[in-house]
Amino acid sequence: MTDKTSGSTDKSRNERTRADDRGSRSAVHWGPVAEFQESGVQPILMGSKSTIDPETIKLPESYAEEKSGPIGLTIFVIAILLGLAGIGYILANDNLREQTGAFLSGNIREYKEKEKKRIEAEDARIQAETRNRYGNVTLSYFPQDARVIITELKWVETLPQFVSRTLKGGDDTRGEPQKREIPNKTTELKENEKVDALPLTDLPIMQKAEGKDDQIETFAYEVTIDKEGYYPRMFLFADETYPGKKDEKTALIQWVNAGPGIYMAQWNGCDLMPKPELMRKQYAKVIVGFECLKKTPDGKKLTEEELNVALTEMKRDNGFMTDERWAEVEKALKENAAMWPEIEKEIKETPCETPQ
Repeated sequence: MTDKTSGSTDKSRNERTRADDRGSRSAVHWGPVAEFQESGVQPILMGSKSTIDPETIKLPESYAEEKSGPIGLTIFVIAILLGLAGIGYILANDNLREQTGAFLSGNIREYKEKEKKRIEAEDARIQAETRNRYGNVTLSYFPQDARVIITELKWVETLPQFVSRTLKGGDDTRGEPQKREIPNKTTELKENEKVDALPLTDLPIMQKAEGKDDQIETFAYEVTIDKEGYYPRMFLFADETYPGKKDEKTALIQWVNAGPGIYMAQWNGCDLMPKPELMRKQYAKVIVGFECLKKTPDGKKLTEEELNVALTEMKRDNGFMTDERWAEVEKALKENAAMWPEIEKEIKETPCETPQ
């Protein structure tokens, strides 16, 4: 009898010990038991089958404080802002927006193929646009002993700047050019030496900088043809992207594509116009010849209209191709206070040629 009672007592003691251990472990794992018991959460966590009213469940105040604390709110706001920034970046980037749309619509493969072809086409355009270009032109002019001054204008820009300007409509950022004079056959022309024609070959128009594939050089050329006693004439050889301001007295001559990397310029010749002082002798010769014609027997028979025709022929024979040119020279000579009296004296003292 005593043994059975003792056994029952030991069994009850062991069960209480195990229950205490479970309670201790639960307390360590779940936190304060009292709070869970009061909140009604404990039966759920412990697997109770009793009916629980959700409206009676109340989280412990410590949990509520943790959820509503400033750190949690800050993280939430940052996450929202990062999400909005990401969406904004996608919408602002055309390629990324198109790629995202293709991914969401299930057309990512078609998009990649299209993008590959686009990149290949753009690379081909860049290769064609950055191909070295050289120009050729042959200069002819009068008088043939005139001096030709050739000034090279060079701009240097990076490859991205060049592509942006020429292919994407970007701003021209080349600024002021580097200048240098190019020697030619007329640079040291001797007295009475003439040049029939001056060929200019393989003038760089656009090329990659030597040893620097990431830099592009573009060129234009100022050409001045001049001789003492004549008005100089200026020309500018350039393409349509010339960034500078052309002088009103400078004639623009554009390069014309004649093949891959080869350009030509149409040159129609250049006749320098003599200054009035240089036309002094020709002017006096016309005046004397016309006055002498009117004194001859044949000249006296000419009508006024026929005399005007004869005068026009004399002017052209002496370099006055238009009435405007004659008037310009005559005006300049008469305004020259030192020269005009000498011209008048020369005209009066020049005898008429005796007909043979």
